[in-house]
Amino acid sequence: MRRAHISAAALLLAAVFALSSCGIIIINRPRETSGETTKEPDDGVTTGGEYTEKTDPDETSHRVVEIKDYLPEAEGYLNEISLRNFDGVKMFIASPDTALLETSEDNIYNASVEKRNDMVEKRYNTSIYTVLSDADSIISELKKADSSGDFFADMVLIPTGRLGEFAVSGLMMNLRSLPYTDYEKPYFCESSLEQCTVKSKTFAVAGDGCQSVESMYGVFFNKKLAKELGLASLYSRVYDSDGGVGEWTWERFFSYSKRAVNAGYAGYSSTLDESGAVVCGFISSGSNFTTNVYGELPMRTFNKPSVDSLLGWVRELVYKKTYASERIFGADSSDEFAEAELFFCIDKVSLMRGLKNAGFAWGVLPLPAADELQEQFGTYVGDGSMLFAAPISTPNVDNTGIIIQALNAASYGHIRGSFDSYMTLEVICDTDTLAMLDIIRKNAVYDFASMFSPAVKQISSATVSAFITAASGKKDLTSLYTAAERDYLNYMNRTFK
Repeated sequence: MRRAHISAAALLLAAVFALSSCGIIIINRPRETSGETTKEPDDGVTTGGEYTEKTDPDETSHRVVEIKDYLPEAEGYLNEISLRNFDGVKMFIASPDTALLETSEDNIYNASVEKRNDMVEKRYNTSIYTVLSDADSIISELKKADSSGDFFADMVLIPTGRLGEFAVSGLMMNLRSLPYTDYEKPYFCESSLEQCTVKSKTFAVAGDGCQSVESMYGVFFNKKLAKELGLASLYSRVYDSDGGVGEWTWERFFSYSKRAVNAGYAGYSSTLDESGAVVCGFISSGSNFTTNVYGELPMRTFNKPSVDSLLGWVRELVYKKTYASERIFGADSSDEFAEAELFFCIDKVSLMRGLKNAGFAWGVLPLPAADELQEQFGTYVGDGSMLFAAPISTPNVDNTGIIIQALNAASYGHIRGSFDSYMTLEVICDTDTLAMLDIIRKNAVYDFASMFSPAVKQISSATVSAFITAASGKKDLTSLYTAAERDYLNYMNRTFK
């Protein structure tokens, strides 16, 4: 791929992490510790009563976080893929964002990306180039290539929010038809595979080669303010010895937001718009709008009791906004958080970079669960997370299949590990944040309806738009689902034969 120079110092630092079974965590951001026993008073939540006391000797260090050396495993997975000599033939990947494929700065993360690229290119005797282009231009160029027989790109990275448009355009191959691919490997995301598949056609897939936790959503919180409000460590609410969601729920989120408002601060805000915040709230339940089973049409998921409960929390979050900031739903939300005027901010994990020089200690948590019975957290990947796809105009399906498989295999574990190492050295405030990033990453929820709704009204009306309207209180969800059912089924049966 096109490369920026990586300094010897950055490569040496990367090697230090690669040669050890776990990274040595060094935090150079502000820390706050406390040996106090804190008690959280009853603040009127209906199901909790008075919270129990928790001894919190070090509120920023609940867990020792290991940054495992995954490079040998990545090399092993790469070597499993069929060996083929491309004879120097170049491969081109078109993408609106080339940061996941190219190197541009001297740091641990980019050194790892450089290493991955070299592994793939040397094994297959090829050079991989990225073509930076926005989604509209990619679609336009693919249409030209399809009609004229010209070449544009061997593969593309598609933003999740545009997948529906690419899929219904007829320009995308079925990834399952590509030779030398096996999407059951651990370096591909199972959620994306299921939700990007309609009947027997898989339009796209996410994997270690294109996933970035920075494009996913979490809840940032002001640690200094949490201490001022007398709260025990918020991280302790997330940790659960049984692998569940602990005590970190929307009920507790609003309880803490209320406490912040009562103390004269803004409770919460989000950079999402209203519709995005509603979808984010739905996804936080770990659910999808549809159940996608290979060989069948996506069937809408509708469990009325659990959905009704979730609607209540989403309605409070987005429409009632009892404890919300006046600057909610816009870029100002992240500015307000950076100015230490806000307790919670729901934003992309990439907000971390903007907090590098913040004058206060902060942390990040996964999105809250609907209730403590939820089996796992649900991470909203937004509309800008990337997916691998192959255009029907690709000239060599064998090479395309190999490179999609190889880039993800060679990325396994060590790309995200180097990112965590870089964030630890440069940005984050405590080791718990690494554990939170891992939880956010592992619980990424890709959603068929969310990805296709922007392009297909019949899908939107029967899923996302129905939930948004119901959350606003304008209409009943059951009647909205029922009214849209016929059009949804007719469209799906007609389009995806």
